[in-house]
Amino acid sequence: MTTSPATGGWLVLDFDGDKVENINVALRNNVTIIAAEGRRPWLNGNIRISAGENTRIYGLNVHHDAIAGSDHMVKLDGGSPDWGYSIITLEDNASGDGAYTLMRPGQSVHDWRIHHCWIHSNPGATGHNGSQDHGLYCSAENATQNGQIDHCLIENMPEGRNIKIGGPSGGGPVIGDILIQYCTLKNGQGPSNGQVSNGAKNTTWEYLLLIDSGASTNLTEGSGASTGNIYRNCKGDSTVGPN
Repeated sequence: MTTSPATGGWLVLDFDGDKVENINVALRNNVTIIAAEGRRPWLNGNIRISAGENTRIYGLNVHHDAIAGSDHMVKLDGGSPDWGYSIITLEDNASGDGAYTLMRPGQSVHDWRIHHCWIHSNPGATGHNGSQDHGLYCSAENATQNGQIDHCLIENMPEGRNIKIGGPSGGGPVIGDILIQYCTLKNGQGPSNGQVSNGAKNTTWEYLLLIDSGASTNLTEGSGASTGNIYRNCKGDSTVGPN
């Protein structure tokens, strides 16, 4: 898909199984993309969404048989997307390799929400350093982006975090105003289930279940993290995190 449905239009995904395609699209405003009742559609490829205010994407599952290690599989880089009721995974990647991120809200995205998803199994890419390959990597360069992650199971990132919020390791602009709540984060081994770093500020982590983190605490503040990050009402099988 390279052309968006009309403003306010609907695209109903009335199929089961794989559609092999890379999608790069600037959605129009108020578009809804939704699985048909009783269907389980899968995209086998990358997704790049660069625009679209008040868009909804419900029930589209994503995997990739031949992803490059330098890729982010799903990139939400503009507009205000609401993405829900999906499975996002590299569990069955034929090469056995991983990527930098399964899902990345980045660039100019704002007022976004990711919810009721199972985001799992990024095995890590060959040649990466063991702490680079994440489930969700929130890097939108906006201090007040009003982002939200809720009611998700995010697990099995042996070479990264389940959720990372922050800029590149070399530093960057302030990234913040993100709420993470009512999620389970499990088996983030590179080296924690969740992390803020490199400009991240005003994030709230609450009502989370945190299981099987790596060598570090379940939630960590990495180098370069800014102020206003809050951790509350979480339960874990090791130290939950700072503050």
